[in-house]
Amino acid sequence: MTPAIEAARTALQSQLSPIARQLDDLESKATDLRNQKVQLEAALKALDAPAKAASKPKRKPSQPAAKKQEVITACRRLLAREHALTADELERRVGEALKASGRTLAGYALRFKEAMQNEAFETADDGVVVLVEAGSGSRRKVAVSKSQSVASN
Repeated sequence: MTPAIEAARTALQSQLSPIARQLDDLESKATDLRNQKVQLEAALKALDAPAKAASKPKRKPSQPAAKKQEVITACRRLLAREHALTADELERRVGEALKASGRTLAGYALRFKEAMQNEAFETADDGVVVLVEAGSGSRRKVAVSKSQSVASN
């Protein structure tokens, strides 16, 4: 390279270096300013958002869930009156009775299954549930036939 071109190259590079440093500084400052702007906009948005009520109205206490013993008692009452019902019909009607008495049906399916394991009930092969009377040493079915169950529906 000729000395004139080399001198021009050196002069241009000496002008370019400070400009490149200055540009890097400005880009860094611009990034910082953008971050500050985002934070300030978020703060303004939070201030403009509708204020949450300091004392929200309390949620109405939820109704209590039916307990296993309550399900057993309701099943006994219904079967004493109806004599025999299919398991599905018994579950539906007991659920309605519990709901009408102010209980929630949260966990009811499990409570019903547990109740059906109680010795007071017997489920036939055809799905009919009957109330079993605890007698003196032996159990006696209060209701025995599906025809009674169908007639009561």
